[in-house]
Amino acid sequence: MEGQVDSITNSQVDGNEKTSQYIGVLESIPCTEGNEEVICGFVEKLLGITYGRATIKPVLLRVVEYVQKNRPDAEFEKRVVRRCLEMLQPLIISFEEAEMAVRQRLADLYQEDEEYVEAARVLQEGLSSSDRRLLSDDVRFETYVRIVRNYLETGQTELAELPLSRAAIVRPKVGNLDPITDIHFKLSQARILDSNRKFLDASTRYHLISREAAVEEEDRMACLTQAVICCVLSPAGPARSAALRRLYNDERSRQLPQFGILEKVYFDRLLLPQDVEDFSKYLQAHHTASMSDGITVLSKAVTEHNVLSVSKIYSNIGISELAKFLDLEPAKAEEYTAKMIAQNRLAGKIDQPDGLIYFKSNLDTEPALGNSYDYANSTLDGTGAVILKQRDQNIHDLCMHLEDIVTTIQNISA
Repeated sequence: MEGQVDSITNSQVDGNEKTSQYIGVLESIPCTEGNEEVICGFVEKLLGITYGRATIKPVLLRVVEYVQKNRPDAEFEKRVVRRCLEMLQPLIISFEEAEMAVRQRLADLYQEDEEYVEAARVLQEGLSSSDRRLLSDDVRFETYVRIVRNYLETGQTELAELPLSRAAIVRPKVGNLDPITDIHFKLSQARILDSNRKFLDASTRYHLISREAAVEEEDRMACLTQAVICCVLSPAGPARSAALRRLYNDERSRQLPQFGILEKVYFDRLLLPQDVEDFSKYLQAHHTASMSDGITVLSKAVTEHNVLSVSKIYSNIGISELAKFLDLEPAKAEEYTAKMIAQNRLAGKIDQPDGLIYFKSNLDTEPALGNSYDYANSTLDGTGAVILKQRDQNIHDLCMHLEDIVTTIQNISA
């Protein structure tokens, strides 16, 4: 075999003919157990040629294809490809394209064996090489997305964040953006935001993906499901209310088993223990994990929602009474409320000496609904105040419902 390679190298034929003859030598080597050293020896012999390397590059790419097509088993191919990658490292400047092709194939083999971290590592090492100059932005973007997906397969979101940020930088430079690769990029963004408990941003991205025509119907509904889950888990406040409105007005949401809790949260109704138990069946581990203060993500979301819900029912409430609603100690109930007020997610104030929380009704800021009744300073007896509160709440709910109908009609007309 070595003599044949030397003979071709020293011949006077043109470059294309030399390439064809080298490939002929390669394909004369049986791709069977015991011959991996012969194939690797052939590659090593080619890499030792110091001139006319342009004729060798297509042969190296052909080696990858030949072994893949004719391998006796995956382990045979993995050994050959790994050895070829080692031999190419010192010559990456001359054989950049071939070296990357070998890496991509080795990553394929690792993925077939579900060795996702190894697959990501092989690809990441290739992109981090300072000698890499010729790789197009299209290939870089696709490779970064592939690295991210491999890390996410094993739940290693921290390792996925750096290649994801690199992909985001390269993406605007891509000349021919593949729609499927871009979907995977967007989905990876959503999954990492979800894992990092940035639920509102994750919900928005999941919802956008659920509307992509290039995504299969089943996957679109899965993304819509995650959008609803993340929205329910996101911090209660105006931003979440806007996201809830978009999801509630999406007709597809009514097909989801989570629609019941979406509706309750959207209309600011109190969440009962049974609601929480039913909802928890659809959550992933990080959705129910404990945070640094020992509170779970789910319980925090439910508590904040119920504080907001209580604020829609009462103009003021005692801290101890609120604590009973939330099934918390009074100090903890006050802490939740104070934090939401400080973050402008709840309109109100706390009167600590009297142990009262005063809520500023949303109706006060909506002139079209008229002025809300000042229950805190009302001279009516308890029954009269309750009736007025219920009346104002009914008017508010009716207006919200009418607004939803108008939005739905506008969406259909569009």
